[in-house]
Amino acid sequence: MKKEDRRSGKQNDDWKQLEKEAAVICQDFGAFCGYVIQNQVKLAPKTGNIGKKDCFAINMLLQGREEYDKPVYPQGKYPLIRFFYYVAIKYKILETNGAGNRLEQGRHYVFFHEASVWEQYALFLVVFLFDGTFARQDGSWYTDNITELWSLYVDKLMEWFAAEEPWVDGKRRRLQENMGLFRDCLYIQVTYLEELSLIRVCGKSGPEDDMWKRWWEIEARPLLEIVSDIYENTEIEIEEDELEDSDGSRLAECYYKAFADRFLQGTEERLSEMFENASAFDANQTIDLEVSLRHTDCVRVIRMNLDDSLYALHDAIQKAVSFDDDHLFSFTVGAGMMKRTYLPSEAMNRNTDLSVATLLGELDLRKGQKFSYLFDFGDMWEFDIRVLEIREGEVEMPEVIRAVGEAPEQYPCLEEDMELQVQVSDQVHVSDILASIEDDLIRDEHAALTGRRSPCEKEPADTLRREMERIVLENPDRMFLFMTAGMREMLSELLQMEWIDGSERCTLAQLYSFGFCEFSGEDQDTVLVPEAIREVYASRMKSGRKYDKIVETAEAFLRHCGVVEMEVLYAEVKGFLKKRISYDEFTLLLYSRLHYFGGFYSVLFQETEYMSSYDPEMTQRILEERGKPENAAFAYPGLEQVCDKELGGFQRVMRDWKEYIHFNLSVDWQTAERLARQIPALAASGLLKKEEVLAAYRELLQGMGSRVTKKAEGLIGELCSSMPLAVRRGNTGGKYTA
Repeated sequence: MKKEDRRSGKQNDDWKQLEKEAAVICQDFGAFCGYVIQNQVKLAPKTGNIGKKDCFAINMLLQGREEYDKPVYPQGKYPLIRFFYYVAIKYKILETNGAGNRLEQGRHYVFFHEASVWEQYALFLVVFLFDGTFARQDGSWYTDNITELWSLYVDKLMEWFAAEEPWVDGKRRRLQENMGLFRDCLYIQVTYLEELSLIRVCGKSGPEDDMWKRWWEIEARPLLEIVSDIYENTEIEIEEDELEDSDGSRLAECYYKAFADRFLQGTEERLSEMFENASAFDANQTIDLEVSLRHTDCVRVIRMNLDDSLYALHDAIQKAVSFDDDHLFSFTVGAGMMKRTYLPSEAMNRNTDLSVATLLGELDLRKGQKFSYLFDFGDMWEFDIRVLEIREGEVEMPEVIRAVGEAPEQYPCLEEDMELQVQVSDQVHVSDILASIEDDLIRDEHAALTGRRSPCEKEPADTLRREMERIVLENPDRMFLFMTAGMREMLSELLQMEWIDGSERCTLAQLYSFGFCEFSGEDQDTVLVPEAIREVYASRMKSGRKYDKIVETAEAFLRHCGVVEMEVLYAEVKGFLKKRISYDEFTLLLYSRLHYFGGFYSVLFQETEYMSSYDPEMTQRILEERGKPENAAFAYPGLEQVCDKELGGFQRVMRDWKEYIHFNLSVDWQTAERLARQIPALAASGLLKKEEVLAAYRELLQGMGSRVTKKAEGLIGELCSSMPLAVRRGNTGGKYTA
């Protein structure tokens, strides 16, 4: 045999071995689909997920199974089942039946299972690498934050592989969870890396060893070198307009072809058709939608075309109930990990949001399916929508074919005499408005505007007024640092000469105190805006929006940690949001928004500057407690964990707890808010251990004259289990270092 033939034979043998490794995930997926269909698995009504017993049974069929010995865990605790569930539904390999309570063979079921191992493997690979939507889950471990940053996590991971080249010498490498962006995500990725036969896990640490520095000892599999090479060296060109309003399918499709070409080595590839067919629908069809306004007897049935957009549906609903289309809105389709939110472009701020430009046909709706529509994020008009019929034909425009019940008034409490007229006046000057404000108040306003921790008592009030006038008129960007979203929105309406709701007098008073407007008329029913203000600010309103997220994130971190060094807070927020802001701007932002308007305190302790949720006396007590030797292991939770709790289970439990305090102790909402936040923040600050937290809650209830009921015990238990990690003092693995 010739040398070339022997080399070719060896390459074929190597490729066959690689194919066997790639087949692992394909076999597991086949086992998943087979069980679901043969056993007619029922789906949970609210989430659409597979039940605990069926998840346990499916898990036992998988080669990459979870080591559970009882069927007590939901679908979210089985990473592979979640992944298979998402791929199967996304690409219509499985589809829900008409009632939406079972999964059955989809239109691509046979097509997919007849494909080669390499085609199937390429599909699984690109979903893992480029479509992090499958990582979404209602709960504390699989959050929208991970979904939004998935591409960054994968990039970081693949960069590490490219730099380390673990396949070169065959030695084992250690992956650690504290590798920058890996925190809170690597533990998700390792399961899929092993199932895809890219790595083999030889050893790992557990949460009981060190919850902050989990690690995996890995061995690279031969496929990893090929995948890393394609990932690093394949250039995909996609136009911006192709990615707009996309859920990542276009990028996945392009990379699928790149991987398939490499794996198939010139043989025919067919599965790319699934990407095109996933959103295909018959445009020559109409759909009848029953739209019901919650808590009313108002029902409208709207007929429109499948190639009409969600925005067209929004417009049709507005006309059907005679509302003024002057607020933001959203549509929510699906449940659980398949839930999608569709928003107008001005409201989209996450890559998990989709656009209302999406066509109804692209939603793959079926008869009997339900979804929801929310109009006006303030007044919260909620509509339930049900698909009545899909049939052949088309209509010229959306039309109401049946109406039941009267539509409610959109603004039942708004009367003409409650509106304030807005005028621009050359006679009003900023200096005149500031001169009319009392000296003590002007000192406080000056402190907020300039970012001082306390009012300036030494300078004459008139000097402060002149400085404020200069800042107001010459530095709009600096002004927007301290202006809340409500103040900016009100200023925008003033500049556009709109009628103002009289109930907004509180925000108007804040603007007045800085020289933006003045009340006039016999009944104070006219708002005068200085011409100078309109000239300077009319074209600059959007520049203030970028600061809102910074404030919200800092506030969430403060509420969970109680007291935080200003420099640590700056580093955490800036690193988490990836926003450019200087330290001086950041401190001004927090001083004016949180210290002045938000009820937080700026405290100097041992020459270090802190922002605190408590008064200075309590803040000093907390910092002294943290400085004790026995508390040396105190560490802040990461912002990913804080936002995880803030947006997930912790927020829900806190809401239930506040409602319990309010309705059982008959206190006002402000007091309920204070009582609800007080103990969790103390616990997160490191002052209380879990046992002390339980005792503090019971003491709180007894002190307010309420016995500790079973309901209260249950809520307290949920609060403790969902609190930030900083509560577990002594097990945090070391102090925070910025």
